[in-house]
Amino acid sequence: MADQAQSINLDDRPHHRPLSVVITICVSVFLAEVLVMLILDLLPPLPPLTEALVDGSLLLVYLVPIFYLLIFRPLMDHVRYLEEAGTRLRVAAREAEAANLAKTEFLRNTSHELRTPLNVIIGALDLLQTRDLDPREERYVGEALRSAGELLALIDALLTFARARDGKIEVRPEHIDVGELVDQLVVKYSETLDGAPLTIHADLPEEAARIIVTDRVLLAQALSLLLDNAVKYTQEGEIRVTANAMAGEDGKPMIRISVADTGIGIPRDKLEQIFESFTQVDASSTREHAGMGLGLALCRSLAQAMGGSSGADSEEGRGSKFWIDVPR
Repeated sequence: MADQAQSINLDDRPHHRPLSVVITICVSVFLAEVLVMLILDLLPPLPPLTEALVDGSLLLVYLVPIFYLLIFRPLMDHVRYLEEAGTRLRVAAREAEAANLAKTEFLRNTSHELRTPLNVIIGALDLLQTRDLDPREERYVGEALRSAGELLALIDALLTFARARDGKIEVRPEHIDVGELVDQLVVKYSETLDGAPLTIHADLPEEAARIIVTDRVLLAQALSLLLDNAVKYTQEGEIRVTANAMAGEDGKPMIRISVADTGIGIPRDKLEQIFESFTQVDASSTREHAGMGLGLALCRSLAQAMGGSSGADSEEGRGSKFWIDVPR
């Protein structure tokens, strides 16, 4: 749609040359005046009332071409231009909608086709791990299994993203303990640090570690995406997960779960940009930190599906803080 919209340029609007308009008006008025004067010279003297009517008619002769050239014609040209632009915009919108649907369908079908053979690969690697392998073979199998798991997680994210684009994320509310869920995720991600100078902590006030009603799977996936992002962009320091009860903009009880890191940070003018699909802060981030730029966009979609929202605060070079708000 952007490409189509760019073709509708304001420079396409009809332009009128002021000099040619002025010359046309002057010539028209001059010829009209000469014609009227010739006619009056040929007629006998007119009564005062008739002479006034003639003068009024002469004034109309002056005004009609002026009105047509300066007002009516430009107005009609711009009306036609707006009608054509509106038609082109409607066509571009329909084409963009069809393209988005095609991309989503392609994404969903491709992800399903990739997931099936990948599950077979993971199953075979699991079986290999049960064999008597030497240390080098065991390391190779472990690396392959880890990479296959990462690829499977990416495919699952693409499938979820496709469902989110279609508005088909199914929410299954249940009673969950937020504190327990966060503790489990912190333990899981702490085990993946492999001796890196980085620690992950959970800071859960008593009032936040309480039972809420939401979709456990979606909430765990959204928090995992935030933790993935924090670990990816934090080389050293700490990652802290907090949960606090709060009131939403409409006064509705919410719980905010935040993930703060001491990583590279993000310029404030690009905070909203990173929540867009397939977007990172710049191209160098894509090369240095592997990823598709989909995690934060998917996290926001999951939060919205659960009836909440997401946001971020950051300062370049001083870390970032991302959060999701979920109704209690």
